Amino acid sequence: MRPGNLKELRELALIVLLGACAYATVVLVNAHERFDRCASSYETWQVDELLILLGFVAMAAFVFAWRRWRETDAELARRKDLHRKLEYRATHDALTDLPNRAMFMDRLQHATERAKRERTMLAVLFIDLDGFKAVNDAFGHAGGDQLLKQAAGRLRRCLRSADTVSRIGGDEFVVLLEGVKDVHQEVVTVVRRIAESLVAPYVLERGEVSVGSSIGVALNGIEMRAAEDLLREADNAMYQAKGRAKHATRSPAQRVGPSTNGTSSFYFVPYPPTS
Repeated sequence: MRPGNLKELRELALIVLLGACAYATVVLVNAHERFDRCASSYETWQVDELLILLGFVAMAAFVFAWRRWRETDAELARRKDLHRKLEYRATHDALTDLPNRAMFMDRLQHATERAKRERTMLAVLFIDLDGFKAVNDAFGHAGGDQLLKQAAGRLRRCLRSADTVSRIGGDEFVVLLEGVKDVHQEVVTVVRRIAESLVAPYVLERGEVSVGSSIGVALNGIEMRAAEDLLREADNAMYQAKGRAKHATRSPAQRVGPSTNGTSSFYFVPYPPTS
């Protein structure tokens, strides 16, 4: 049953309940006999006239109560809707509609605890768009905003529904991959997919542009690290990727070697962490 039908059914039930209560009141307290005695004390009034007057008063009272109930119900619905919108704005980025840093950290904290219980791995990807400042300078903030929105859409399409992508500020994004079983089959594949997606040209109102990306990856396994530490390690890995000339790659099973990912680079923090 749709929400609208449920509301209509509730309103109908309320009307029936009010009618039943009024009828029960008349029957239980012998209201008609009391009214007869009261009416007989007024010689100039007829019982029928008093009944009509009483009916109008009762109807007016019922209509007033009904309208007040509807207004109160509408106000409560409006406040609930406003609360939902405010809560959404507090946890999502206004430009890209992605979860913001606060929501990402909350999910990362829960994911870390869940991975510890289930003895699984998770990965955090820290992504920075290379060349974004030049686009912002050349096309203005409007052009930069268009690029960020498109980049956010590409990141969403690269991930599973269970994964989380967030914009944490400027041209920086973070991704949470849960339930990782095979680093090379899952994490590396996602990283390459993201890198290839982000380097594709962006069509803006004033022209077409391309940017690169630097991606740092931090892994968490059985020896769990705190959520803040994991994000910081992914951030550091991203700067290592950005600083290794053009493209450096490192995975838990590999030494640093050249990447073949166009203008994107990525760097893994190995697990277990090296001293």
